[in-house]
Amino acid sequence: MKKHKNLSLRKSHPLEKCRAEISLNQIDQYYDLLESTLKRLDLMNDPTRINNCDESGFSGHLNGTKKVIVPKHIRHPYQTQVNISGHITLLLAISAAGQTPPPLVIFSGALPRDDYSTGIPDSWLFEKTESGFVNSDLYMNWFNNAFLPSIGRKRPVLLIHDNHVTHLSTYAIDAARDNGVDLLFFPSHSSHLLQPLDVVYFHALKQKVADMSVELGYFGIKTLPRKFFPKILMQSMNRLTGLTVSSSFLATGIYSFNKKAVHALEFNPSSCASQSRAVNDGDDPEERQACDSCGHSKDNILVKMGLVSTDLANILVEPPISKQIGNKKQSKRKTLNTARVYPSISATNVTSYNTDETTVPSNDEAQPGSSGTNIIQKTVTKQVTKRKSKECTTTTRKKKAKKSMKKSKAIIDDDNVLCITCMTNNQQFYWVGCDRCDNWVHYECLPARVQTDVDLSLITDEPWYCNVCVQSEE
Repeated sequence: MKKHKNLSLRKSHPLEKCRAEISLNQIDQYYDLLESTLKRLDLMNDPTRINNCDESGFSGHLNGTKKVIVPKHIRHPYQTQVNISGHITLLLAISAAGQTPPPLVIFSGALPRDDYSTGIPDSWLFEKTESGFVNSDLYMNWFNNAFLPSIGRKRPVLLIHDNHVTHLSTYAIDAARDNGVDLLFFPSHSSHLLQPLDVVYFHALKQKVADMSVELGYFGIKTLPRKFFPKILMQSMNRLTGLTVSSSFLATGIYSFNKKAVHALEFNPSSCASQSRAVNDGDDPEERQACDSCGHSKDNILVKMGLVSTDLANILVEPPISKQIGNKKQSKRKTLNTARVYPSISATNVTSYNTDETTVPSNDEAQPGSSGTNIIQKTVTKQVTKRKSKECTTTTRKKKAKKSMKKSKAIIDDDNVLCITCMTNNQQFYWVGCDRCDNWVHYECLPARVQTDVDLSLITDEPWYCNVCVQSEE
């Protein structure tokens, strides 16, 4: 390594065979099509109209990334993983300007029984399926009710996504074409290299969800309840700034356009696989000459690949060509290996989109680099709340002290201070003060979902309001 400064020692990640076989010609064809599409739609300098859409699943285990303090003699500190019951799918889109339209959250089996949407923007969508995966109907619901109302009035708009079957329905293509949305599809099995959500955003989002779950104490044998997942997901998305979102497009060379962005990864198939494809592509069994007596090929393919020496050419041979031709099966599945685009009906003529002005933010008003989640939250009257832990003294029994990031017992000697829930003055419990009124409440007297809101407030620096103030707003 000292002699070769351009080399580094890294941990490898598993890669499926179909993804390893993608060629640089497919990547070049995709970037050529992307460049021509951006120029045709006049989007080379307008990141607000470039979007990427994809799905990601949350199930099984999530691993936190925060370091832990252990004695020096511990060589391998372990931490239990975050468990989520069932499967949850997140359907999300991001723009090159750093905006995030409302997502669709899909639960497996049934929706959570308790109130899981309190404090969540009204524009978020929640659905259920038996498996927790997305289907064409749910994708169309998200496209019409969440994506279109949030991308502004200016058209055309470019939406880039993979070849998932839900994106390829005739209904989805017709709806995009009628609403001035051009669809661009990646080459097959290339999303790990070309898709902004897969390259940067989803990885960062899942780490935020895992870290916040650990901070709230949901790890080990304690499973994260599904009813709390939307709140944790929303706070995790708020922690990811618009710069993180826009950097996803920069890393994949979409905006600013950089045809060599993926080439910098120096992605090359193994030499053996390259030779195998080269030999197979040039030597069709039907075209190679077969021996009249035994039926084997006169030219041993193993010798051509360099796997067998010429001395063993007559011993280690491939099956007879007649059997290869007879056993050759035609694949019933049609695979589109190259990138393609579906233009809208009037991509060059559509300049506006008639929607309700109270729910659709204009792209001209959106600041590039700002978080789309924060823009969405401005339209919501109820925001996720935070808790401030305060200490009450004898002289100023309701004076709000400096916020503490830990629960601490309040010192209250005045018998007139009562918990608004149990109407007692028990000093053995933790006290929580409302950030709007002078009400105090025991932390132990709050329902589990409200306790989670209080815990989230410590992490996110959001105000926390008591039930009296929340009902007065309604």
